[in-house]
Amino acid sequence: MNRCDLVVHVDEALQQAQQQMLETRLQDLPGVMGAHFSHKHPHLMTVAYDCERMEAGEILGSIAAQGWHAQTLGM
Repeated sequence: MNRCDLVVHVDEALQQAQQQMLETRLQDLPGVMGAHFSHKHPHLMTVAYDCERMEAGEILGSIAAQGWHAQTLGM
């Protein structure tokens, strides 16, 4: 296992219930160990995942499949 952390900016202003649903759906993906929105910066989310099992693009694709727009930061 090779743990990577990804910072994602979600363009939309999600309500808390929407944030929780997105976190849960991402955590259900194979290889994702955790997904959490920042309390101080509600557009930012950190996703911890196994980079040997998946790529960052798959995480962004999953977010897009749920109807949200997002991009990675710091890459």
